[in-house]
Amino acid sequence: MEHYLVKAQFGHVGRNNFIIKTVPIYAEDGRRAAYIVRWMGRVKHNRKDAIIAVEKCSEETYLEQKEANAKDPYFFVH
Repeated sequence: MEHYLVKAQFGHVGRNNFIIKTVPIYAEDGRRAAYIVRWMGRVKHNRKDAIIAVEKCSEETYLEQKEANAKDPYFFVH
């Protein structure tokens, strides 16, 4: 299992609009990491280009991104 950072298009910011967010994922490979993020809530999973980039990262970078996302209000709005 490896650590990955996946950039994806997230929705719920207006019709035909999106916001790009980076999500830390722990998965077997990059393909699986992209699949996991594609089917998360809020991701524009019906778009072919919903996943922008997948990159392997260190555990330290993974934890930093996880902490940053925990402080991001976008992930907590209902």
